[in-house]
Amino acid sequence: VAGGAREPLVWFDKVCIDQSNIELDLRCLPIFLNGCARLVMLCGATYLNRLWCITEVFAYVHMGCEVENIELVPVVRDSREDEDLDDIYDAFRSFDVRACECFNQEDKERIVIAIKTAFGCMDKFNCVVKRISRQVTGKNSIGGPLDEDSESLRSAPLSEGFSSEGEESDTDSGDEESAGPK
Repeated sequence: VAGGAREPLVWFDKVCIDQSNIELDLRCLPIFLNGCARLVMLCGATYLNRLWCITEVFAYVHMGCEVENIELVPVVRDSREDEDLDDIYDAFRSFDVRACECFNQEDKERIVIAIKTAFGCMDKFNCVVKRISRQVTGKNSIGGPLDEDSESLRSAPLSEGFSSEGEESDTDSGDEESAGPK
């Protein structure tokens, strides 16, 4: 409030999207996300297993919002902080969209079709999500492997903006295209 003319607005997807008619409101998801100055990821060990969570983060970046504006807040249990942080780190390191779930199986099928249409294969999408994840968690430079000795997840610093130029693909197909929508 001190730096602006109004109090900050908060948009919670679970509250602001009509859960009984998700399809209608989700058509506007990119618009909703593009209107957000920051995206806060309340990230527990299961965050990266929930396809809608990943879809929202990807849509935020894809709409042109800066990765610097994504804030990672690890959600950990009392007395199990280290274990939970390790689980969160492992989820970032081993992310695979094929392991993600949706409460509604029809939602998952629609999202998977959209990913395959935009990227050609799931591995290219995985590559892009891992790049975003590396930037959000501050792990290594873009294109390098996640560093298991890194303590950056514990402090969750933000890093440089997203760029897909000049990066290698993690696909099994062996093609040299950059990982991103066609």
